[in-house]
Amino acid sequence: MAAFNQGDKVIINGRAEWPQPPGYQFTGAEGMVERWVQYAEPLEGFSEFILVRLQKAEGRAAPYVGGGFFFRADDLTKVVSLSEAGL
Repeated sequence: MAAFNQGDKVIINGRAEWPQPPGYQFTGAEGMVERWVQYAEPLEGFSEFILVRLQKAEGRAAPYVGGGFFFRADDLTKVVSLSEAGL
């Protein structure tokens, strides 16, 4: 599982176990990782959940842009800029 930090840009992946149709409405949406709590120690057992503020979404997820939602870390892909990748 990738480590996520506050400010990381992410894309929400599809979920294979989600029924088709309608499918997972957040697939392909983009957002930024936000701070969940002031102190991480009490929530160490929940590290697989990441708080993401949606910045871009299409279709049925579009009305949720600007909202903060929890996603499983395994359902997120970190967006890396060219400069971060060393290119």
